[in-house]
Amino acid sequence: MSANIDIRDMVESDLEAVRSLYVRMYEEQRTFGMVMELNVEEVGDLLSAQLKSKLYLSKVAAAGEEIVGFGFGSLVRSPKKYRLLNPEMPFIGFIHDVYFVPERRGSGLAVRMVAELEREFAEQDIDYVELHVLGGNARGLRFWEASGYQDLLHVMYKRI
Repeated sequence: MSANIDIRDMVESDLEAVRSLYVRMYEEQRTFGMVMELNVEEVGDLLSAQLKSKLYLSKVAAAGEEIVGFGFGSLVRSPKKYRLLNPEMPFIGFIHDVYFVPERRGSGLAVRMVAELEREFAEQDIDYVELHVLGGNARGLRFWEASGYQDLLHVMYKRI
């Protein structure tokens, strides 16, 4: 099922389809404990800016003309208070989102998407990647652990 899916760079003509999937992703994330509200009116501008940035990796999974998923990563400057793993590379990789429509999950597409993001990071001499997973997203946690990612930190919040 994943063999007929092309993972490629996002292009401007993909923006509306990806915007729609992005909104779906956030609706689903609320069921996993996401407390931040998505500013739906700004999603298109956000995606457009990401597409133009040299620091962002913006990928889509396409089944012919239909976009069935996406993956976003970026290069993030490591804080100066930390001794860098590679002193000649001041950036780390950060995977922001990997999302597929429910009917495409479990097909190996996420593994392919992550491999593509990691390949592009490696091409830019990035050898350390972080990401966030919502605590209530058990399937996501299992996926990332099976992909070799390790638990690093717990983000906590309190409304005051």
